[in-house]
Amino acid sequence: MKTVISTAFARVGELACQQDSFLREITARVVSCEAAAVNRNNSGASGKKSKSSGTQVELPQSYDVILTDSVLFPDGGGQPCDHGVLIRRETNEELPVRVVQRRGDLCVMNLPCMLKVGEDVQLRVDWDRRLDHMQHHSAQHLLTAVVEDPGFCGLPTVSWALTQPYCHIVLPTGKRIEPEMVQRIEEHCNRVIARAVPVRCRVYSSKEEYENDLQREPEKNDDGGRLRGSRPIPPDVAGPIRIIDMEGIDCCTCCGTHVTNLAQLQVLKLLHQETKGDTLKLFFIAGERVRRFFGDMYGRERELMKEMGGIRPEDFVSAAIRKGKDFVELEKRLKHMTQELMKLRSEKLIAEAKQLSENGKGDSASHRPPVVVYRRDDVDADFFSGLRDELRQACPNCVGVFAWAMAPLTAAKTGQFMIVGPTESVEVLAPVVCAALEGKGGMSKFGYRGKGSLCAWEDLVKELTSKG
Repeated sequence: MKTVISTAFARVGELACQQDSFLREITARVVSCEAAAVNRNNSGASGKKSKSSGTQVELPQSYDVILTDSVLFPDGGGQPCDHGVLIRRETNEELPVRVVQRRGDLCVMNLPCMLKVGEDVQLRVDWDRRLDHMQHHSAQHLLTAVVEDPGFCGLPTVSWALTQPYCHIVLPTGKRIEPEMVQRIEEHCNRVIARAVPVRCRVYSSKEEYENDLQREPEKNDDGGRLRGSRPIPPDVAGPIRIIDMEGIDCCTCCGTHVTNLAQLQVLKLLHQETKGDTLKLFFIAGERVRRFFGDMYGRERELMKEMGGIRPEDFVSAAIRKGKDFVELEKRLKHMTQELMKLRSEKLIAEAKQLSENGKGDSASHRPPVVVYRRDDVDADFFSGLRDELRQACPNCVGVFAWAMAPLTAAKTGQFMIVGPTESVEVLAPVVCAALEGKGGMSKFGYRGKGSLCAWEDLVKELTSKG
């Protein structure tokens, strides 16, 4: 049963993290702690099924905790929740916090153990994650406002996603934005960032107060700027209602954490586009992520320069195209040469099989016709399929046992094998080959094919060719 003390607590919309997004830790008191609900199956057992075994895996018990205030933002407005640690003041025990949710106007965090109601705790945010979320959420507001401007695309944002490694906004069009327009949007966004436009938060105590104010001034914000059409407020939210105002650029409802001026975004970079049906995803990154992205990219370029013989990064594309064409041409030549090799080898195998037949060699005890064997590790299964077809056509009563390594041009111990010939003979020989190669496989209309160890291949060859 939930136990609650009469301590007041901050509602979502007026949390410490929402009042000051740069706040990194606070001291708070436990207001409520109760066992978290666990999903149960039809039999009443709690937990989830293991993907590997299909058996029921018992989930550890966790607890939903409400504090007097929170420096960790609960998920909402398209922004994932913050991560952090909760430190118990009495024992200095650190508990990881990975799930923070909004339930109505409550901020509820999930913890692995029970806390005492009235207990004082210290809450610390994962700052790198918080900063990344702040920068990209504010960048999304800026990008959405510019893209929606009739002077640019005039397209509203349907939804957005704050994800790794890239974020994106979703636009209601199945057509890609022209490169020139993408460049204009990016340049304009970065000019606004360079102006250090203030980002202010205005809070209404209730949804009713917000809606009344919106009816009085439906088109203007306090600075005379455009009030962008906000997403519907969830029905379980009665207040507070927060308005994020980028002076003269954008103004809309939002519960997320934001920078205090756009210069803190540092830079916004537009990336690729993806279309699906009548929607378009426009990908972007901002802030610290751009710096890390560039550093990683530069490091990869330096490594590629070494691998590509000193070719400069600006020549990578042309060099890759050239090498791609060379590779296609080499593949054609290799295929032609492999086909010629297969023809030559099939002629030798056919001649060998016919010679064995003329000499009457075979295994009379098992009624097995003469057997020809061949192994080659620098070719693939298609090569041996060609050998099979040639042998069956020229010498239908002969049996062929072929093998090739699964890792060509290496000292591979495992490989594949193929037994071709009359069905009765193949069925007699298959157990012998499988036993020698410690393998297994199956019959088809083309013969027997399996996988096994090639360590004993030479011994198998001696066994098959010595009988007669």
